[in-house]
Amino acid sequence: MRNRSWRNVWKEYVQIAKKKIVFSNFAKEDTVTYEKWIIKKEVIVVEGKTKTCTKYKKDSLQCSLGDLVSELEGIFPKFMSHVNNMCHQHREMAKLKKKLPPNSIVIHMDFSENYNCKVSQEIQAFHFGGSREQVSIHTVMVYYRNETSELPMKKAYCTLSDSLRHDPVAIMAHLQPIFTEIKQLVLSITSLHFLSDGPSTQYRNRKMFALSTYIASCFPVAESITWNYSESGHGKGAPDGLGGTLKHTAEYLVAQGKDISDFSTRVLELTDHVKGITVISVPKECIEQFSNTLDLRTPKPFKGTLRVHQVTWARNETNSRLHFRRLSCFRCRPSRSHYDIGYLDISNDDEKPPEITHSSLPQKRLKYSDVYSSYDSECEETKGTLLKKIHDDDLVNTFVVVEYKSKKSVRTTLGWFSRRKWVAFV
Repeated sequence: MRNRSWRNVWKEYVQIAKKKIVFSNFAKEDTVTYEKWIIKKEVIVVEGKTKTCTKYKKDSLQCSLGDLVSELEGIFPKFMSHVNNMCHQHREMAKLKKKLPPNSIVIHMDFSENYNCKVSQEIQAFHFGGSREQVSIHTVMVYYRNETSELPMKKAYCTLSDSLRHDPVAIMAHLQPIFTEIKQLVLSITSLHFLSDGPSTQYRNRKMFALSTYIASCFPVAESITWNYSESGHGKGAPDGLGGTLKHTAEYLVAQGKDISDFSTRVLELTDHVKGITVISVPKECIEQFSNTLDLRTPKPFKGTLRVHQVTWARNETNSRLHFRRLSCFRCRPSRSHYDIGYLDISNDDEKPPEITHSSLPQKRLKYSDVYSSYDSECEETKGTLLKKIHDDDLVNTFVVVEYKSKKSVRTTLGWFSRRKWVAFV
């Protein structure tokens, strides 16, 4: 510090305050070689048909030292944002589990990799053919605290199914017996907090957002519900340990000479040999029955779903509205937070159209864009445009017969018209 002037120290401080990387002097003309993961599209021939596939490869690249530094500076802000989100989510969930309020529950869940059933002695055809069955594994670690307990407690669950569906409806079917179990652990649940990773095909999508109303109906006393997502690539936790324990136990039983060749056998064997995990069977028929009885109304897509790390719902404040946050926060109210990125209105029961009992009406449904483009659009000679303009105030909460032009003829459709949406029945 003695050999450096205060002016140079101040310049370095200003550069650090502006979040800029300070590099040493180097020759920008020097050529360097580095490795980078790149995406390549290759054309392959499968059974005589030409297809284009995407492959990830590690390739060696050459560039000047200045270009390499410029590329590093471009990647660094995104990387630091990723690290900040990862640290924040882990820190907030650790605090919640450690200082869990009374009558609150944290449900940490994840899908384990499907288990391939095995037998102790297999023939070659069984290994290479399609005779090997798979079992879907959904692991859940529940952290709870009732009024009598001073510290939070935890309990492990695992649901096994011969159905390989991992969509939101299947997730709710796996969670249904877990809900029954936790109602016995905590009699009056006031708040629920779900924690999972964020794949768009499983937990983080608009169908899962719509199921918040179903979760609220399962817990009529609950005042607030939050669903929290871990940062991409950092979703490992206690459920992964549960899945590993079950698979290692199954492999140990097979090594002892026992056959685990189907779904029912594995459920029985794991129930007898795994004492610390409650194993529950969810057959494929139950998932299909649950899918048919569940009235799932898919809401509009939320722009910025991949940025969402927390979804909040409150019974009193926002009974029909979901609030989205880019980071989790358990200190703010569900409807207000410094991490808010928007909200989404879910369908209200009062605005649902009444059921039509006429059996003569066909079951085909038309999309909104097939009837007309918008409320304020003028009449045009294109498909999806009304021949007669509809005014909102005149036809609210009524049945409307709409004529629209197709390419060859004029068609008629019957629907229910409300302030927010149009539901077509024909």
